[in-house]
Amino acid sequence: AVEVVGTPPPEAAQVRQVLARFGVRPGAWKGQIDPGRVEDGLLRVLPDLAWAEVQVVGSVARVEVRPRRDEQRRDLAPGDVVAAVDGLVTQVIPAAGWPVVQPGDVVRRGQVLISGRPPLSAPPDARPVRAAGVVYARIWAEGFAETGLEMRLDRPSGRLAWGILVTAGPWQMRLGAVEPPFRRFRTEVIHRRPPGPLTVLPLSWDRIVHEELESQVFPLDVQGARRIAEERALEQAASALGLSPDVLERRVNTWEEETGGGQRLIRSRAVIEAVQNIATFLPYPEPSPSPAPPSPSP
Repeated sequence: AVEVVGTPPPEAAQVRQVLARFGVRPGAWKGQIDPGRVEDGLLRVLPDLAWAEVQVVGSVARVEVRPRRDEQRRDLAPGDVVAAVDGLVTQVIPAAGWPVVQPGDVVRRGQVLISGRPPLSAPPDARPVRAAGVVYARIWAEGFAETGLEMRLDRPSGRLAWGILVTAGPWQMRLGAVEPPFRRFRTEVIHRRPPGPLTVLPLSWDRIVHEELESQVFPLDVQGARRIAEERALEQAASALGLSPDVLERRVNTWEEETGGGQRLIRSRAVIEAVQNIATFLPYPEPSPSPAPPSPSP
């Protein structure tokens, strides 16, 4: 006899069908049943199972299973590993799924790198999986910046303006300078609610402080302007890279231009070449529910 526990009857019937494929059926000789092999087969064929245990006691095969929780299903949802950015593949290290690219391939953002769908050469019982792995590629990130021969800095002028905004349900009351009275400013907002058990009340108030800023202009020589433009361009290019890239080369091209008004601008373009992991996971879309059949006409 075969006893299945831990799952509702419809799912238990599906478990019995899989058990039969692995030789666990009424009348089978218990010496031919390998519990470990059957447990692995159940978890491989039925990905909605989080755990399975097979015990053979006398003439009874007792199979206990545990379905996955919803959050576990989401964490193991099938999907592909795709490219986060364009690049030239240098190394593919699959952990799950089937690689579809190899070193030397040029890939575009969103292209599948490791597929979660089994290929035609896979065994007939192969099912979609959550693809995983690391794919290193050479990538190029660009940055651009420009500056004039002067630098403008905003500094506090010392003038402050403050206000209080009280909110009670749909009602609001404004006290003081809730809106900033300055052209250039920075604002700090401190949010408060009633203490203790009164937090359930739909009441809050914001203390708003505006600080006036005044601009100061400092002249720059050409070398200082070039340095600022190059640093900004490199920072912009580096921000397009992932965490801890293996930088191979940095190239910076800087030049001067004159605008229509006779103003001189220093412009810089930076390119950083690096190797990094470009793999990112993309789950398969959930199937849409089937439409309900039309009701019969009376």
